[in-house]
Amino acid sequence: MLLLAWRGQAAAYCCFTQLSGCNFHTCALTTTDSLAVCWGDDSELQSTPLPGQFASLAAGGYHTCALRADGTAECWRVDYRTQSTPPAGTFTQIAVGAEHTCGLRSDGTVECWGYEGETPTLSGTFVQIEAGSYHTCGIRPNGLAECWGDATAGPGADQRTPPAPDVYSVCGDGLTEGLETCDDGNTVDTYACTNACQNARCGDQIVGSAEQCDDGNLIDTDACTNTCQNASCGDSTVGSGEPCDDGNNDSGDGCTAACVREICGDGVVNNVSENCDDGNAISGDGCSATCATKCCGDGVVNNGAAEECDDGNTESNDGCSADCKADCAAQPLPDCRGASVSSLLVRDSSIDTKDIVKWKWVKGAATSVAELSDPTAGGTYNICLYPDVPGTGALSAQILLPAGPPWEVIGIKGYRYRDLSLAVDGVFYLQIIAGTDGRSKIVLTAFGTNLPDILMPATSYTVQLVDTRAGTCWGSVFTSGAKSATLFKARALN
Repeated sequence: MLLLAWRGQAAAYCCFTQLSGCNFHTCALTTTDSLAVCWGDDSELQSTPLPGQFASLAAGGYHTCALRADGTAECWRVDYRTQSTPPAGTFTQIAVGAEHTCGLRSDGTVECWGYEGETPTLSGTFVQIEAGSYHTCGIRPNGLAECWGDATAGPGADQRTPPAPDVYSVCGDGLTEGLETCDDGNTVDTYACTNACQNARCGDQIVGSAEQCDDGNLIDTDACTNTCQNASCGDSTVGSGEPCDDGNNDSGDGCTAACVREICGDGVVNNVSENCDDGNAISGDGCSATCATKCCGDGVVNNGAAEECDDGNTESNDGCSADCKADCAAQPLPDCRGASVSSLLVRDSSIDTKDIVKWKWVKGAATSVAELSDPTAGGTYNICLYPDVPGTGALSAQILLPAGPPWEVIGIKGYRYRDLSLAVDGVFYLQIIAGTDGRSKIVLTAFGTNLPDILMPATSYTVQLVDTRAGTCWGSVFTSGAKSATLFKARALN
């Protein structure tokens, strides 16, 4: 059931477990949260409920009252007759009139408050009460009705006078007569027939053969349901101590098998609003702090999915590739560290086994070992080649060297990559040596069929080595040298 609000009195909710209306307003309890929601006339704030969860509610003329899970009563709002100021203690049922309120205690006694003409001191016990505008009626344990309040508040017969019982029937005489529904010849309060000669029923405080409990009321949110079954998680009723109850014992649907509301970070995937839950509220580990699955291109580096970078898109050649691996930028990076002496040999032969790239960067700018990411422990390096070939983009080829073997540490000087199989982009050898100004060095040799295609001929060349973790780069620019359709060989002095 979907109930929509009108006149701006309530938000949209689905669904409700109880409704109560009177005069020009209505209030209800939501299924999932047991919150009070009201709509209609709010001139006396009777449609502005108090926050928090309730077990039951009743709407009156210009006020509304409700019971908390612990049985305490609270009301809102008009209170000129003190009808919205309940006494201390707990109740199992509440009834609301125009200017008065009555509550049924767990011991069966009734207490009323508000307009004094409608709130007499009552003796004896009741099993149920119900309020009209200016009077209230209750059912005694023997099944007879008794009313009190103002008899002159409206037209017609006295609303306080229920039908008279049959005075000729005698309970316990073995004859079912008058208002009796049974008579077993005694006045023993057994299950089959009570001592008031009424068929035993749920709510009469007698636990029958088909009943698991009977607490003397028909309230569905306490320890004994309105069908006299022990309340339990999964019975669709939000009972005392249960934040939720969706009628099943399944987790992953917003309410766990223990009737605890599922939240992001509890390790249970709530299929209603989550697509992952790794038991924490940390982003960057494969599942975000809002329990959304992270993916390449969302702008968050997901270490759990082995992302090296994430620039918020799935485009390559912008520093971060379409699969979130560090790659070369489309244009040479600015402010790379230079060297006094550099040399470059590039050959793009018609026979791929003869293709080769050799680059030396020596007598370079000061670089300490601490500034180098350790490739044996996760650091990665890219070699980016930018030939000046008319009519093409700047980036011609890139060599992406992953972390791990065959990288090795060279004492306290730096790192070396050596692979006779040429498996990664044809790279045979790459050495990165740290040093003071004029003593750092980089040497690269790559060749063979695995070497990326390189555009030729070129009038100039820029070569850069990029530490993808630290963002540091080292580079050389070659503007002159031996050039042909398949060869570029140059030396640069700075």
